[in-house]
Amino acid sequence: MLRFAVMWVIFMALFFIGTMGLEMTEGLKIGTTEYYGLRNIGVVFLFATFIVYGLPASALYVAIVIPASVLLRQKNRAALLAKIAIFTALGCAGGKAMFDAMFMDHLVDWYELNENTAVAIFGACGLAYALIDVFSARGRRPDFIRKERNEW
Repeated sequence: MLRFAVMWVIFMALFFIGTMGLEMTEGLKIGTTEYYGLRNIGVVFLFATFIVYGLPASALYVAIVIPASVLLRQKNRAALLAKIAIFTALGCAGGKAMFDAMFMDHLVDWYELNENTAVAIFGACGLAYALIDVFSARGRRPDFIRKERNEW
């Protein structure tokens, strides 16, 4: 259980990295006071992001990510690749959801914001989480990674 608490901290850190990356790449294009982003409200944006988006993301972590990690904790290559693919896909879906939640449709049209940026950023965060999850499992070295032998 402690492992999942540590992985939750990593999940939230990657979530905030993704959110800040999305804000830096797409949100700073918006030059109107109708959108309150990092440029307009600064540090308050970080707290608002945690309350509005971070808490629901934590609930999704408990409901989706932990069960997926438990179900796919086998050591074989297929299970590990499935875990990496699932978490990367979940990251991409989360990126689309964050883009839709953060930016109103008319702002997307006026400032030509690109939804694929959010999908790529959060997909990379999902991939990073999956790799950390796979390779941080204590005592569970994947079968396809050979242990070095000191043979003389």
